[in-house]
Amino acid sequence: MNKLTLNAAANFFSIEKIVKINKMRGGLGNQNYLLIINSGKEYVLRKLVTQTIKGIENEFAIQKQLSRSNILTPHFLIGNNGSYHLKINDDVFTCTEKIEGVHPTTADSRLCKQIGKILAQFHRSVTEMPNPHKGWLNKEIALRDSNKLINDPFSYKVKKIINSNLDLFNSKMQIGYIHGDLHFQNMLITENGEMAIFDFEECEKNLLILDIARTITEVCQKQNKLHGNLIHSFIDGYESVRIITRAEKDSMCRAIQYVSGASAAWLYLEGFKKYAKENIAIADNLVEATFFWSFL
Repeated sequence: MNKLTLNAAANFFSIEKIVKINKMRGGLGNQNYLLIINSGKEYVLRKLVTQTIKGIENEFAIQKQLSRSNILTPHFLIGNNGSYHLKINDDVFTCTEKIEGVHPTTADSRLCKQIGKILAQFHRSVTEMPNPHKGWLNKEIALRDSNKLINDPFSYKVKKIINSNLDLFNSKMQIGYIHGDLHFQNMLITENGEMAIFDFEECEKNLLILDIARTITEVCQKQNKLHGNLIHSFIDGYESVRIITRAEKDSMCRAIQYVSGASAAWLYLEGFKKYAKENIAIADNLVEATFFWSFL
């Protein structure tokens, strides 16, 4: 990032003199920069790459709803013109104060229970978005992405997984606003053990069971194999806020298959073939999780 752009962003968001800037790792859809000022306070400056201004408007609305439920999440700074995004030529920027904490790298039963609870709180708290959005778990998007795949063995498997589970959308299971991408890089654990969640680009109105399944595939697995004890802890945490229906439990394994396929299709098309193959490996290794799930 050049100095002129940095100074313009600092002035717009009323940030004091910046003494250090580091490009942050992670994030498939945006570029994030850590800004450190004289006092040691830290900010995250985000340059939008795939996310749109309408997406930012959705995120702002979600932040407010989570705040009303006392769920910790970064909040956009308001600029000197009353807006929370800055446009410089063709680039759009947002800025938040950095929440101090660490990203988990692996989960135990206690952490899975905490994640399950905060996902249910998200489902209960977020009830509206100003701009309708279709994320990668949306049926239309999954079909669109799978149809773009080339006809190699891996792509054929992805298409088969998606198509064989589409009747999930014909069910009467509960629909609400889902996070769509809750994984370790989209959460922080603070020094006092509180969890913060963020990155709402994939948030959309969809089956809640898909969000539960997607999060399970991210946090209840080790080396691409789901662990039943971690799933049980996750479900215990989730059900401390919202009870999962019998129909949702009966559909869980198929929901895991569907979200693995839908995620893999998007990742494969975006060039993240390693991650795409890891998602399909989870779908291939459902035996142990299915055994544990039968006791719920």
